[in-house]
Amino acid sequence: MSSIPSEFSPMGTTMKNAFAKIIDFSGDTTVSYDMRGSSGVNEYGETTTFYSSTTITAYVRPLGDKEVDFIEPGFLRQHYAKLYMTHDDITPATLDRFTWSSITFEVRSAIPVKWDDTTVRWELLGRRVGV
Repeated sequence: MSSIPSEFSPMGTTMKNAFAKIIDFSGDTTVSYDMRGSSGVNEYGETTTFYSSTTITAYVRPLGDKEVDFIEPGFLRQHYAKLYMTHDDITPATLDRFTWSSITFEVRSAIPVKWDDTTVRWELLGRRVGV
């Protein structure tokens, strides 16, 4: 069976599958991803939050030299990581969390990379929690 997509396959799906293979070949980085949710308010009127955790395979790397514009005041480049993922069951959001190499990061931005109507991958910028 050929692994070449047919000419009738949508390009977005082809690109998404190709990116998933890149993640598989890059070392299968296992990441604990925590989706943030809210569950009412506490006695002070503040929204209470909880995290539901799942394990995903993603590509994670430290922040590069070209991305220093994303650094917030008081933080260093070493406090950040970029996460690339393709998961249909997760829609990443700001303030979600992920754990990589025993370090927990809070999602500061989640950018979908799309082709037509298909999300090919997500690019997340995470800042270390508890610096």
